[in-house]
Amino acid sequence: MLASILILSQNSQPSLSKFEGAVVSVQTADAVGNGFVIGKGKYLITCDRVVGSDSKIEISDGTNKLRTGYLMYHDYKLDVSVYRIDKPLAVWLKPATKGKSMQRAFLVSRSQESGKISTESVAPFNQATVDGRSTIKFHSSTSLRVAGAPLLNSDGEIIAMSQIAPEGDQNLETGILAESIEKFLTDKSTDKETTYPGKVVQALDVTRVVATPDLDSRTYFTTVPLQYLLAEDYDDNFMQLTLPSGATGYIRKSMVRVLSSDVVVRSPGVANGYEVGRVIASFDTSSLHPSKTMVDWANECARFVHEVFLSAGRDISTDVQVQMDIGHEVTSIDDLAAGDRVYFGDTKNVRAAIYLGNDTFVSVSKEGKLVKSQFTSTSSKPFYKALH
Repeated sequence: MLASILILSQNSQPSLSKFEGAVVSVQTADAVGNGFVIGKGKYLITCDRVVGSDSKIEISDGTNKLRTGYLMYHDYKLDVSVYRIDKPLAVWLKPATKGKSMQRAFLVSRSQESGKISTESVAPFNQATVDGRSTIKFHSSTSLRVAGAPLLNSDGEIIAMSQIAPEGDQNLETGILAESIEKFLTDKSTDKETTYPGKVVQALDVTRVVATPDLDSRTYFTTVPLQYLLAEDYDDNFMQLTLPSGATGYIRKSMVRVLSSDVVVRSPGVANGYEVGRVIASFDTSSLHPSKTMVDWANECARFVHEVFLSAGRDISTDVQVQMDIGHEVTSIDDLAAGDRVYFGDTKNVRAAIYLGNDTFVSVSKEGKLVKSQFTSTSSKPFYKALH
């Protein structure tokens, strides 16, 4: 995933023109921060506390039109989020080569207001491991204190990502080292899903899902009546929810009813299957269009999957290639669960569908109708790719 096209001066502040397109500003409805681009321009890394596990963000490199990023995975303890960029950028970064000196580094950030890059020379010190994160500390000016900004060496390689300043020293920053970010990316790419006990609940009416068990905290989203949610008891007033993005939210107990008090659910994926099924059952089929070509048909199928998952709480893009980068891969037909996405065809011709359970999936026909079909066999993998 990680590659580089950067060659910077060893003895002076690196030339901005070589890497400035790979350092970006990111924006959600609630916050602004920085991030940087890796993996042939397709992936963005930023701080989880900035983006708040939002499933969709805006990305600016100061030159091109705004890009959109779709959440792939995140870890709030590491304070790292990874997004898939809808249209890859032309410049990207790579981690520092192991064994290189970190005596000199450059904190690079992009202004959301002006779009311009700022660079400051800093001296990293006090490397340590904190809560499973390999971290460093460094001093910087208050003007460049921004979460998600990369620290680069004189070769333009990533040393660390700026995260949060400890209390009591406004000029002291903490960064997570590139080695921890690399480990996170590797672990996630080979991650096996886990299960945990929970409850299936249904919203009784329109109500807020908030970030903390406090009605004055940030609103993640507002439910619709009869919306399915995965929950567990928190206290006498709130239930704790596992959101489609993998974040944790809270809802008042008085606003939900428990449908199943003991259910084993899979680790948070793109959306929960109960809610996906509800959305499909009430889907407005008049929004579907007939297709004249195979390309049109593939696009219409991907758009259908996008609309369903958006209504179920997670934006995964209308681009089928972006969709296939999001979620945990399901390798066997026997491991599919209701709500999983199934992609048929090959790398050049992909059609998207949604698994309903009992060997049945639903997709859009070339005539623009919803069609339910069944797998003919469970002994082999009759699909190109499946994702939870």
